[in-house]
Amino acid sequence: MFGDPGARAAWFERLLHNALVSTMVGEHRTFEPLGSGTLTMLAGKRGVTVGAAAHLDAPPAPERLREAGYRLATLTNSAGLRNFFEQALSADDVKRLKPPSEKLGVTTGDLWLVAAHPWAVTGAANAGCRTAFVGRAGKVLGPAAPKPDVTGQTLKDVAEGILAVEALG
Repeated sequence: MFGDPGARAAWFERLLHNALVSTMVGEHRTFEPLGSGTLTMLAGKRGVTVGAAAHLDAPPAPERLREAGYRLATLTNSAGLRNFFEQALSADDVKRLKPPSEKLGVTTGDLWLVAAHPWAVTGAANAGCRTAFVGRAGKVLGPAAPKPDVTGQTLKDVAEGILAVEALG
């Protein structure tokens, strides 16, 4: 992003900061204005324009899981991947950072959360979800984090890992 490998992390940190502050003071702000506003701010500081795209390895992974019979829902805008998901659940709908499992009509223990954010995997594991961590460059789990059920370097690796775990029963 912006030709600077650290810019995406800076944007995400500032976005989380803004989301948590608005939640803590009881004035929920939807993701779109928070995310785009934060991105516009960073872009303005660098004198550039912005756009969003999925990682190149991403499209085959949800397609593979969907073909295997999994129901898929996304908790983000999933840049360029929306057509793979049955539902797009939004924190904006429930006015908290992660929507509840009942929005999908399943129990928490039946859910897999797949993320490249260590805190999301930790939160999901502590809530009772099965978890998969995408260990992209610069993404590492903290020392106190619960061990994910599946770990891979790419989303495709993680999708194959989920299928292998499920095949074992």
